Amino acid sequence: ILRTVAAAVPPPPGAQPATRWGTEEVVAGLLGDGVTDVRSVTSTVTQRFTDGAGFADLFLTYYGPTFAAASRLDDQGRAALRADLIALAESHDRGEGDGLVCDWEYRIVTATRR
Repeated sequence: ILRTVAAAVPPPPGAQPATRWGTEEVVAGLLGDGVTDVRSVTSTVTQRFTDGAGFADLFLTYYGPTFAAASRLDDQGRAALRADLIALAESHDRGEGDGLVCDWEYRIVTATRR
């Protein structure tokens, strides 16, 4: 989703990609010497939406990066971003026929403070 948003509105100068938090090694480096025992687990959550438009509208209304990006666009730009988000959602639909069903992977990272 962040890649789709960045195609419409480039991130602010100096912004770091959220994907850099994707490995234990990078997280350990970002957290610095103040932590030990950095561990992570990856899991999947199933998300259900009425349709791709419902997905797009949720993220354009409530998800900070998407909301902020859309606020920097004119009406035509917001409509194009919404269309791109709908296409993104539909491309990940499991195709179960009852609304839009997507599996999202996420990572939980834990660390111990020294």
